Amino acid sequence: MPTLKKKNDMDELKNAITAPETSEGYEDDDEPAYTKDDLIPTGSTHLNLACSNNPFGGFRKGRIVNIIGDSDTAKTYECLTTVAEVANDPRFKDYSLYLDDIEEGLSINIKKCFGGVAASRIDPKKYHSNTIEDWFANQMRAIREGKPFIYITDSFDALDSIDAQKRGEAIIKQSMKKNKENSPEDSDDKEEKEKGSYKTEKAKMLKQIFRTLKSDITKTESLFLIISHTMVDLRPMARGKKTRACGDTLKFFSTHEIWLNRIKKLTEKDLEIGNLIQAKFGKNRLTGKKRMAVFPVYTDYGVDDIVSCLNFLIDSGRITREKNTFTCKEFDFSGSKAGMISHIENNNLEREMKLVMWDEWKKIEDSVKLNRKPRWN
Repeated sequence: MPTLKKKNDMDELKNAITAPETSEGYEDDDEPAYTKDDLIPTGSTHLNLACSNNPFGGFRKGRIVNIIGDSDTAKTYECLTTVAEVANDPRFKDYSLYLDDIEEGLSINIKKCFGGVAASRIDPKKYHSNTIEDWFANQMRAIREGKPFIYITDSFDALDSIDAQKRGEAIIKQSMKKNKENSPEDSDDKEEKEKGSYKTEKAKMLKQIFRTLKSDITKTESLFLIISHTMVDLRPMARGKKTRACGDTLKFFSTHEIWLNRIKKLTEKDLEIGNLIQAKFGKNRLTGKKRMAVFPVYTDYGVDDIVSCLNFLIDSGRITREKNTFTCKEFDFSGSKAGMISHIENNNLEREMKLVMWDEWKKIEDSVKLNRKPRWN
């Protein structure tokens, strides 16, 4: 990547850092050549960079991404933001967009937060899963259509196996019988209760399912966005550490394992209007780097990419601040933060903002390289 000598010339910045959108990729030998065409945008420039070092895309086509978090950490918002980016990008006009609302708890106004185009393209009804077997069958149906797709699973923890459901039904039946007749369980109930391997069949099934799906996902250049909930590990040595509810199977097969945490509530006039979210990486197979991204998510707007980028550039010193005056030479602006947001939106400078963000990100990454002599030629 060419070194910029003048930081106050937007045209020079545009000409210098075009690598993320070209087929040539990055010039550095130690950076993977993931270009815009290789990647699916996440809807957050900061998250894109944390995923792939590219401001225009974060998730690799043909991969599985696991989004994990507590309640109120915007897991569904982030996944829908990715789908909205795809819906409005002509490069993905052939993609089918599916939302498997397993929990049946979606309350987001998709049209208001993500626009009419996304609302018209996202299909929340074509596939609905109740069991792991249902989910696997739906994946295979989507793959057999022969078109690339993005499939949101919300959430994976709500799935269970058929055997587990039968056990649950048997327990309910047994409980009702005891309450009514005060009689011991009959032999049929006992047989149903002991059938299977009691919760271990889910993990075994998942490994086989993902082995089967992996190559098909890659061939179709589709993307699986799988939402997981956190749970507290109750083992004595874990000391209350959080883990995902369905074990480590998803970790093995995911390209990205992203843990979302709420940093703080965002309020206006003492009313909660959103959350500031931190995305931390438990796994990143694209770059091998475990970076972090921070972005605000508003209940009636979604992920605020502009504010996320401005906060990063202010913290890094790229945008200077003197009291309540913020100055950015690339945007030829000096004024309030709200004024800078309006300036970017009114002048359609979102792409330029991504380039400034990427240039600053690259500069920080370069500063922590070891720059040592290679051990081997």
